[in-house]
Amino acid sequence: MKTARVILALLLLAVAALHSGAQDKPRLLSTQTGHYLFMSDCEQANHDEFAKVVEAAWAPMKEFFAAEPKLKKDERLKVYFFEKEADWAAQIEKDGTPAPRGAGGYYWPPTRTAYLWRQPTLYNTRQLLLHEIIHQFHFLAKCNNTGPKDAWYTEGIAEYLSRHFWDGEKVTLGALPLLTLENYSERALLYFEDKKYDFTGLIHSTRASDRPEQWALVRFFITAEKGAWLKKWQQISKRLDAGESSKNCFRAIMGDPRTVAAAVLKWLQGEQEPFKPVFNEWEGIAPGVFKGWSSVTTLCHARKDAAEIAATLQVPEGNFIGGLLLHFSSTDDYTCAYVKTGGNVTVNRRKDGAWQVLGTGMVMSAETPKQHRLTARRGEKGVTFNVDGTDFGPFDLPGKKLGLCLENCTLKFTDVEVK
Repeated sequence: MKTARVILALLLLAVAALHSGAQDKPRLLSTQTGHYLFMSDCEQANHDEFAKVVEAAWAPMKEFFAAEPKLKKDERLKVYFFEKEADWAAQIEKDGTPAPRGAGGYYWPPTRTAYLWRQPTLYNTRQLLLHEIIHQFHFLAKCNNTGPKDAWYTEGIAEYLSRHFWDGEKVTLGALPLLTLENYSERALLYFEDKKYDFTGLIHSTRASDRPEQWALVRFFITAEKGAWLKKWQQISKRLDAGESSKNCFRAIMGDPRTVAAAVLKWLQGEQEPFKPVFNEWEGIAPGVFKGWSSVTTLCHARKDAAEIAATLQVPEGNFIGGLLLHFSSTDDYTCAYVKTGGNVTVNRRKDGAWQVLGTGMVMSAETPKQHRLTARRGEKGVTFNVDGTDFGPFDLPGKKLGLCLENCTLKFTDVEVK
């Protein structure tokens, strides 16, 4: 009798363990688009948007590569997205190969499938999603599903194209972002400015290379000097896609590597992201158009010192708090000038762990406006904040950094100009 009870208890524990394991497995949503089968364990809204992004990317990828993957009748390319790295790795291993260490995404040619997991920001996550489907598209459309030999070329293409603008309907690939956490343009410039920089090692693949330098080289060939390098880029792309090594053909097509490196350096100096995020989340959705969102305070500022910034705040439905950053010294010393729902204005300085109200006021309107034009100007007496023609200030504030800010809402700023 005792033995029977022990066996029963063990069986119950086994069933419970199996039930727990089933609960722990991610629940996958699935959406079939014109060209993709997108599967994820994220929230429905995010899942739907990511599925929309991958399908929207097909046409610009087809234009860039001048080809597209050949799909069988009713075939869709598979893309897996997971919230957690462990689930991402488990799916890759389930499909027959070890998951790469230290990676956020992976394209595995034998399964013709792209895999990725969530990154620190929404832009980073969407950029990685594009990065992996670009590999998938490139390999299948141009390389007989076999990766080219040189990392600067393969990864550089994916990094170049995946820098993007997304407005909710259209994705623009190969954009220079307005601001990112990674800031590839700044990091690439540091590489090329180094007098000991091994450019030949990059193009010959005799050393490990970093994503910013890979991105910079591909973007240079495609966009620099009014397209002067584009014909040569097309020539070398054809040979690298066919399996030839860059070491074998780079000099014959592109010329002396020292000349190329000098040209890239000069070009990079003017190819910098114009803004820097201080807190998440921010992204550029078109030239001069920024989107920011947070449940707390978030801000970004112009990369260079500025005397003036202007922006049009698009008034959303519901309550909002947003405006301009009047100064930034550190993450514990900055000043936000806000316009709020109903036209209230407040200028608050964050310093030494506390908020100080520097000024308040009101902008009056006969009806609820659809937008507010905001300006901040730095003069001899300080920084003046202007909302729809009404001045507040000046406020005596240090530094020369100006930017955008918001609190506990989602806002779009258009026609952003910095002087």
